[in-house]
Amino acid sequence: MAQALGIIDVIWMGTKIPADKGSGSFDTGGMQNKTVVAGRQVHRAQEMKEGMAELTTPLLAGMSLTDLFFSGDGELQINCDTGQQFVVSDAFLITTPNAKEGSGGNVKMTWNFGQAVEIS
Repeated sequence: MAQALGIIDVIWMGTKIPADKGSGSFDTGGMQNKTVVAGRQVHRAQEMKEGMAELTTPLLAGMSLTDLFFSGDGELQINCDTGQQFVVSDAFLITTPNAKEGSGGNVKMTWNFGQAVEIS
């Protein structure tokens, strides 16, 4: 029986960000096909689609919410428990992290980037 994806580990600028169960998602980005209709014909054109990674993480005692945010580009690594590893050099947070009461804080973090490179 083959193993299926269960856990995504995210490392942002050298800091491991633990994801709440079921909260991690990842889109590699890159070139995609766009449908172009002309008269009675259908064609395709390529366009760039941004990559995206998001998760929620608990706000733990001693953790700095403001330290999670960096306004510039940085390195984002996504490691899957099934062995796939992706690295992104131009990732950036699209919102400032915010915490919610209850359930451990539920700090939502969302990154965009160009295209992820699979390294294994």
